[in-house]
Amino acid sequence: MAAGQNWLDAVSPIPDDATIAAHHKPSATAPSANTPKPPRNTSSVEPYREEVLAWHQQGIPVSTGDR
Repeated sequence: MAAGQNWLDAVSPIPDDATIAAHHKPSATAPSANTPKPPRNTSSVEPYREEVLAWHQQGIPVSTGDR
């Protein structure tokens, strides 16, 4: 679309937002505002949430890896 409008030509002026929006057509596969979001991955630590939060409140480090 940009090439067809000569927007990629270095000597052409950059179009303003309204011009670009007027040429934008949402993809048929683009999610709409009403499309439900896919489920989030559950953390492997989730079953231990209460313990981890309690440790954190006590100042006990709860991260892994080298520090």
